[in-house]
Amino acid sequence: MVSFILINELLATQALIVPIRVLFYIHFLISNSEISILKFAMLVVVFFFEVPTGYVSDRYGHKKAVLLAKISGILSILIFIFMGNFIGFLIANALLGLASSMESGARNAYYMEITRKQNIEYKDVMVKLGKYSKYIQFFLMIFSSILYTHSYLLPFIITFSLYLLSILFFSLLPNQHKYIENDKKENIWGVSKRLLVKILLDKRLRLELIFFTFTSSILISNFDYYTHFFINANINEGYFGLIFAGFMLINVIGINLYSKELSVRNENLLFILTPFSFLLISSGNIVLLIVGVLIQQVLFAYYSIHYDIYVIKSIDDLKNSAHYQSMISLLYTILRMGIILIVSLGFKVLNLTSMFIIFFVIFFFTTLYYIKNRIDIGVGRDTI
Repeated sequence: MVSFILINELLATQALIVPIRVLFYIHFLISNSEISILKFAMLVVVFFFEVPTGYVSDRYGHKKAVLLAKISGILSILIFIFMGNFIGFLIANALLGLASSMESGARNAYYMEITRKQNIEYKDVMVKLGKYSKYIQFFLMIFSSILYTHSYLLPFIITFSLYLLSILFFSLLPNQHKYIENDKKENIWGVSKRLLVKILLDKRLRLELIFFTFTSSILISNFDYYTHFFINANINEGYFGLIFAGFMLINVIGINLYSKELSVRNENLLFILTPFSFLLISSGNIVLLIVGVLIQQVLFAYYSIHYDIYVIKSIDDLKNSAHYQSMISLLYTILRMGIILIVSLGFKVLNLTSMFIIFFVIFFFTTLYYIKNRIDIGVGRDTI
């Protein structure tokens, strides 16, 4: 069963499309402003459908929700292939947002249920999936541009085929247990309010949510500026594609590090390294730049798996597990939008080096606050 889960998840990837999507848009004369609208459209759909799809998933079946998400993903790919214009791309991105919303929460809820029935620790499945998916993404990203040069539709056609295979393997997984069925008379607002109160009253969950939102928002925003520092360090632009694909392999180091089950003390020492990476990257020295990038990529992967597993661990009600995760995702989205807005305004008035120094200062004190609160709460290792 674990093999089917891994194969299904590894096949349902858009790693062939992501690196060439902007080039694909440009091929159809889509402007930069229109590309921004397409990205925004997807976020809007995710924002509005995140919670409703979680609610529906808990009441009508997590497996059905994941299956519908895959179908929505396939439809979006078909539209990319057959509707090469702005309206078509707008619909395709909206479908991708809908797929993301339907799968958010439902996927983990379904996998957690069926692995528990088999006495399998879901944390181990998540770690394996995290590692193998990075290897697959690295391989596909390397070949993405090569396929695109042969035919601009080839990455989409292959991705469509992989999604169909994913549905086949997913259909072979066990059906959901009947006790997951909920009281369908309980309305979405009542459940949402109850789950929101639960999330906000959980001190450890609040801490992890705020810290992960802050770290991931800053780090993801900062990834976009690597190119600037690479150019200043006289790194040949021809290597950029390989370097960015190589981040997938560096992420595996972070996931492997997490699987070593470090003590909380060593984990805290690891976290305190991240702020200094901003100083290393902005130093102007090529060796320090590479070390800083390595630290960020390793720890970003570590933060991500650490946070995902804690969220899964915090679930104590399988009947509303997808809705619960959707509520957490919604809070994450709202907080991240605020942080990204502040960062964007900062880049309008300050240069890149000044912003990285500010990142260091804020990140340093935020990390100290996080570590202090972890110690006060008495945090141990997270298992499921």
